[in-house]
Amino acid sequence: MNITRGYLSVEAKIKFLGGKSLKDYASNKKLIFALETAPENIINVEAFGWKKNDDDEILINLPNRESKKIPYADREWLEEGQSIVGTSVKDPKTNNVVTLLDVDAVDFIHNNFKIGDSVFVNLKSEVDTYRNTLKWTISKFYPCNKEIDFESPDFEEVNNGVQWVIFDNVKDKVLNTFVIGKKDVTLPLVFELSPDLTAEDLAQFVAGDAINIDFELIRTPIYKEVEAPSPVDTKAFKPIGKYKDAPASGGKTFKTIEGFVEKYICVGIKDMKAQEEKIDSLRETENDDDIPF
Repeated sequence: MNITRGYLSVEAKIKFLGGKSLKDYASNKKLIFALETAPENIINVEAFGWKKNDDDEILINLPNRESKKIPYADREWLEEGQSIVGTSVKDPKTNNVVTLLDVDAVDFIHNNFKIGDSVFVNLKSEVDTYRNTLKWTISKFYPCNKEIDFESPDFEEVNNGVQWVIFDNVKDKVLNTFVIGKKDVTLPLVFELSPDLTAEDLAQFVAGDAINIDFELIRTPIYKEVEAPSPVDTKAFKPIGKYKDAPASGGKTFKTIEGFVEKYICVGIKDMKAQEEKIDSLRETENDDDIPF
C-alpha cells in the first residue's frame, strides 16, 4: 500500500520555543515547539534531521529536474541551479531563502527564531503510532511579511491542509478514515464535517476509496488551576491570630495546560481514486501484533 501523504500550511505565532525544545541525540536532532494559528489554537510541530559525517552522501536537485548524491562536506559548494533536498528556510535578518539539509535546518530555526515571531510554515504529515495521531514535520519555515495581530478586526486565520485518506464510512457529521504510514502502518483518523457539508455529500464514496480531503486542524488547550506553592518558611517567628493558618501564597492560583483537544475539520473533498484493496484488509493490518497501537 502507498503512504497517504498530507500537507498543512499555516501562518502563526511561535510558542514554547526555548532551550529545552532542542533535542540533540547521538544520531539525530529534533526541535519540538508549537505554532498558534489563532487565539487558543496551538499546533505542535517538529523539525527533524539525521546527523551526517562529511563523507556521508546527501541528495541534491539538478537543473534538469534530475538529482544526484554528493558528500555532505560539499554542500556549501553547489553549482548554479543545484539545490539541497531538505527544508526551505528564510533568514529573518536578510530575507535570503535557502534550502538546508534537514538536520542543519533544525539549528537554523532554533538560532534565528523566537517565541512570539510571526511565521509562515509548510508542514507534512507523518503517522505517529506512539501518540495515535498525525505528527507535523516542517518542510518550509519563513518569517511573515507582517506581524500577526490576533486582536485586529482584519485578522483571518491561515490553517489550510490536504490529506489523502482511505474512506471507511460517514455518519451524521463524522467521517471515519484511515491513513497509511511507513511499513504499511495504519492509523484511524476521524474528521468532523464542516457546517456546509453533510453525509449525503459523501454518499458516492465506498469503503476503500482513497480521497484527498481539504481540512483545518483545531487543537485547543485544556487548562487546570494550580495553587502557587508556599515559600519555604525560614523565619523563626510563627504567625499568630485569626489568619495564622492562611497559606503564605495568599491562596493564589494560576492556570496550566494539562492536555489538548484535537479535531480535524473536513471542509471539502479535493480528489478521489478507487482502491482495489478495501478497508477490511486495512483493519487486518491494524490488528497486527507488530504495529504498536
